[in-house]
Amino acid sequence: MGISPTWMVPALRQNPTETPREEPGRETAGELISSPFCLSVWIVTTLTGARSIWPETTRTVTGALTALAFSDALQFGHSALSQRADS
Repeated sequence: MGISPTWMVPALRQNPTETPREEPGRETAGELISSPFCLSVWIVTTLTGARSIWPETTRTVTGALTALAFSDALQFGHSALSQRADS
């Protein structure tokens, strides 16, 4: 038998019937991150706070994000028109 890599050793010691421990607040944090509504509120709050601290940098970042959103909208429009033309 060969020597197992060091990254495999802890995995070999685990019991396969174990269930993960529940950590307090972990489910709540997961919901706050995975919910589109909650995530949008966090992003807007972060950008608003950043705008008051670093106005020029935040303006550059929000400009780039606006250009990205516009590009995505154009891509979705192009895809919709292409699908409509094919059918």
